[in-house]
Amino acid sequence: MRSMNMREAEKVLLQIRQLMDDLNIIFFLRHGTCLGAVRDGELIPWDDDIDIGSIIGMNNLDEESIYAAVNAFKTAGFEAKILQTNFHIGVEMSKSGIPIDWTCSKLLKRIFFSTPPSKFRFIYIKI
Repeated sequence: MRSMNMREAEKVLLQIRQLMDDLNIIFFLRHGTCLGAVRDGELIPWDDDIDIGSIIGMNNLDEESIYAAVNAFKTAGFEAKILQTNFHIGVEMSKSGIPIDWTCSKLLKRIFFSTPPSKFRFIYIKI
């Protein structure tokens, strides 16, 4: 496991935020990215990717808007690949050597499922 260039990761995260805002897509930070932001107020220096998430079925996010977002990310110079399961649509991206994992979880009866599978009630946070 290799850590990211933190300065470059911060720039990429700001680009992600701008693109998501432009597309009117709500997202949240996940895993180590969220931990660093909440605990330290910055990315964790030894983290190896940026983890973000969205919830399909909330805030008008659907499969079509995810595909449109992937096209917008590609136009902005990101590499992107889509992976689907019964519980989510995953988008593996990278830019400037920074890996990004965007997990779009499916909302099923007001519960979304994460990977590895475990049930969580959601908390809505707008950044």
